[in-house]
Amino acid sequence: MFPIRMPPTRFRFRSPTGTPSSVWYIRESIMISKSRGALFAFALVIALAASAPAQPFVHPGGLHTAADLARMKTNVLAGNSPWIDSWNALVHEHKAQSDYKPAPNRHMGSRQRAQDDANAAYLNALRWNISGDTAHADCAVRIFNAWSKTVSEFPRGDDQPGLSGIPIGTFAIAAELLRSYPGWSAA
Repeated sequence: MFPIRMPPTRFRFRSPTGTPSSVWYIRESIMISKSRGALFAFALVIALAASAPAQPFVHPGGLHTAADLARMKTNVLAGNSPWIDSWNALVHEHKAQSDYKPAPNRHMGSRQRAQDDANAAYLNALRWNISGDTAHADCAVRIFNAWSKTVSEFPRGDDQPGLSGIPIGTFAIAAELLRSYPGWSAA
């Protein structure tokens, strides 16, 4: 019932982890300082982003700008290396051929099939942008139309984790390259 008194010299407080209180206090202080520093850095980034002037999106965008495509075209036509070397590799890639046949899956559960078709659409759209050969643009449009007409459901069950791996970004970059193609109309 009476409080127990211990001399201050004998009393040693230990943290929940068992380290002496002075070490524990220093560790906690460092962690709090780091947390505050990270919070400050995050707030600074948000403030700078909010104060930055808005820039309009310029098409084509994504992976290639109009200047990038013009530079590629100029250097390929001039036969400059390494552009012509990359162009020759592109021309021999089977997915970059205008007779490529897409193989869409109705529930997009096959990531590899979707990736192959997305890459083929991108490579054919790139070939059209550089060469002007509409057969490649038509091939990319066929790939998009095949997938848009076939996909009818979201992945279910075991297919759901694969949804995050579907190459939507590659399809989007290919579509951005085809945006100005007059042979691709709104569905």
